[in-house]
This record gives sequence, C-alpha cells and structure tokens, in this order.
Amino acid sequence: MIIGLIPARGGSKGIPRKNLAFLGDKTLLEIGVGKLFKSGCDEVFVSTNDQEISECAIKYGAKVINRPNEISEDTSSTESVILHAINSISIDPTNILVIHQITSPMITVKSIVSCIKLLENSKFNSAVSVFQESPFIWVENEFQEWEPTNHNRASRPRRQDMAKSGIETGGIYVAKVKAIIEQLNRFPLPTICVPVSYIEAIDINTESDLNDARRLFKEICEE
Repeated sequence: MIIGLIPARGGSKGIPRKNLAFLGDKTLLEIGVGKLFKSGCDEVFVSTNDQEISECAIKYGAKVINRPNEISEDTSSTESVILHAINSISIDPTNILVIHQITSPMITVKSIVSCIKLLENSKFNSAVSVFQESPFIWVENEFQEWEPTNHNRASRPRRQDMAKSGIETGGIYVAKVKAIIEQLNRFPLPTICVPVSYIEAIDINTESDLNDARRLFKEICEE
C-alpha cells in the first residue's frame, strides 16, 4: 500500500493558522490531501494537535493521527512525527510512505507520482524533491568573510562541468517504511532526488511567500 502523511500542527509563528490558509477557494490542507489521493495514495493521514485541522482533514477525506504536544513544538523534528505516525496506526513495513509538507502547495501530482514510481521494485529507499541547480556556493566565516566552498578562486570551473546539486524543497519525501524504521530518518539511504521546477519548489514561510503562491495558484489553477 501507499500511505500519505501530512504533518500539520496548529501552531505557526510566521503565519498564524498557516496550514488552513487559502489559495483560491481551497486551504493548503485541502490542496495537499487532494494531491496525495490523486497521486495514488490508498489512505491519507494528517498528524496534528489541532481540533480545527482535525475536523477539516476528515472533511477532506483524510484520517487523523492525534499528535502529542511534546512532538508539536517548533523544535520537534519531522522524524519524531513520522515515527509516531508509523507506530500509532501500525503502518506495515512493506508499505511506501509519502510525506507531504503542505507549505509547498505548488508541487505537482506528476512529480509526486515520479517519486513513488522510482521506489517501486528498486534499490532506492527514498526519493526527495529538489530544485536542481549548479550554483557557485559561498559561505560566511566567523570573521564575516566569504569563501567559496564548491570551487576555488584559482580554478573556477565552467558551470556545465560542475557536479549536479539540488536544493531540498521540502515538498515531498517518499520512503519505504521498513527503511525509515531501521534508519530513523525520513530519507533513508540510498536516496534518489527528483528535480522539480522553480514554481514547484516554492515554500511558504512568510506572508510574502503566501501572497506569491496565491498569485501563481490563480494563474496556474492546477487544482
């Protein structure tokens, strides 16, 4: 079976009630639940500590996992939420778990399906959505001086000769449940990355991000 999981706690400091914010006439939660079902998930669960989110999840066709307060804090790890979900509903180790962070609402059903397909009957234990780039990366040191990390000043490579790299979008993590349990990680190795577009990589953290997503959602009208 393919199981969908959406972590959606009630607290959000940047954007109050962020998981229930609207894009068009749908909330982020409704959009996320719909995408997982359309991607082939047999069941979709929402892990939350919030009554309103629970009620909305059920209305949208998902099932609810009541998340304890101790793993509903700003500092709580996603891994703790995933492992709690696996244990709470006794997910079969042979299943595939599709974890979707609904603050990345522009991810497409096609990309989610691609991640799932790459795990079926393959050596890979996880697939992660990334925005693929070949950047020249600079990092600031303790003296507020910046130095290149993936190239050097004396021999700067051509961009097309650089190794592939990707920025994790947070939109989709697909993994084999057995490997998650064994490695205690949402992206158990070996991992394959699935490149997604710049628009799909949008992650909503601020009001400005939300406004941008609303404009794009209105233009694209995928859902």
